[in-house]
Amino acid sequence: DEFALFKGHRYASVVIDAETRQVLWVGEGRSREAVRPCFEGVGPHCVHIEAVALDMNTAMDLEVQAWCPKARVVYDLFHVIAKFGREVIDRVRVDQANQLRQDKPARRAVKRSRWLLLRNPENLKADQADELKTLLDLNQPLMVVYLMKSQLKELWPVVLGEDDLFGLIAKFDVMGGDGGDAMLTGRNATRTSHGEVDAD
Repeated sequence: DEFALFKGHRYASVVIDAETRQVLWVGEGRSREAVRPCFEGVGPHCVHIEAVALDMNTAMDLEVQAWCPKARVVYDLFHVIAKFGREVIDRVRVDQANQLRQDKPARRAVKRSRWLLLRNPENLKADQADELKTLLDLNQPLMVVYLMKSQLKELWPVVLGEDDLFGLIAKFDVMGGDGGDAMLTGRNATRTSHGEVDAD
């Protein structure tokens, strides 16, 4: 995982044993070069590592592939949902707002809906929940990607192979109409270069 050292953009990376929760290594930075000393320290034992849980940091993912050829990459749900929100829901929301240029009140409602769509429903106040329901009732592409987010959360505890996960997304591609391009973007974003996606 990574964490901020100071306010701004200075980060450090940390490696923890998932079974013992013991900190194994901490280093400044989050690039491939920054995390490589961890793998160099483990050395030839890297080939025995079976799984690595990541926060979707591409640099760490690439180093895992280079040093741990047998390891399965596991992305944690929090970061998957956050990425889905940024790269799929936001994209569909912007596309829908652009299509509503002639209907200014509807366009304004869609443009201002970002946090309604990204928040967990249990964290919405009653008036926000009503606003979200009205928005989704009136806009099918937003409804589809919102339901995808909910389904992804429900499916994540189940071990999904690549075919299962991307088959599910393909079904929503067909249903989503105008949101299809963004959904395909989201599909590519969650595919690891190992060729599989696992659940945490």
